[in-house]
Amino acid sequence: MKAIFSKRHLEKAGLHAESIQVWDRELRAVGGIKLLMVKVDNVAELATMAVAVAMFLLLIVVAGLITGGLNLVNFLLISMGSAILFYTSWRSPIEAYKDSFMTENELPVAVEMFISGLEVGMSAENVILHLSKNLKGVVGRLFYDAQNEIDAGKSVQDVFETTAKNGLNIYFNRFIALVAEGRETGGGDTKHYLEEFLAEVEEVRGNERIERAGRLDNNLFFPIFLGYFLPIIVIFSLPLILSLGGLFEIF
Repeated sequence: MKAIFSKRHLEKAGLHAESIQVWDRELRAVGGIKLLMVKVDNVAELATMAVAVAMFLLLIVVAGLITGGLNLVNFLLISMGSAILFYTSWRSPIEAYKDSFMTENELPVAVEMFISGLEVGMSAENVILHLSKNLKGVVGRLFYDAQNEIDAGKSVQDVFETTAKNGLNIYFNRFIALVAEGRETGGGDTKHYLEEFLAEVEEVRGNERIERAGRLDNNLFFPIFLGYFLPIIVIFSLPLILSLGGLFEIF
């Protein structure tokens, strides 16, 4: 879509330049989002959509005032619903992208492949090339882009920084930082640090699986209660309820 605002306009409106950069990087990392059936690729387009929604709500108010059919409660509900839909459509794909590093197996696999590469004496550049060809998920795409940047002549250190920023995940950032530091210093302890990091990642992923299982149990409680236990309670309570009805007839 065509944006009617620039980043300069947003900064003049009071948004911090750092926040604008972060949101812009998030949108680029996920390849844009669908917001109310419209493709949004950057912060300028996001701001344009926000203003469009606000103008639509204002149009409803004006039409309601002219016709005398404005219902304040209904308008507030529509406004709240629009704001929630706007926010969730914006943030949900980004949060899902961040979580995918831990819910998928590619981050641990990438770390294992780096450790194996270091064991056989491969350089960081060769390992990145290997990862870009063999991984297909979110981590694989990041290393594929990194390899393209290296092939284009950019320094490996700069490519590491860009890749870490596009990852949007703290554990992926730490992984890249360990690799970049080991390459820069030539430290022989990089393999050891990566092994410790891999153990930490696996522990975190295990804890998250337990938490998801616990949330799933809580989410299933009410459907099971309403569909199974509640009818049983009603059936066994029915004779008591009927007997109480006969008791009231005495009075």
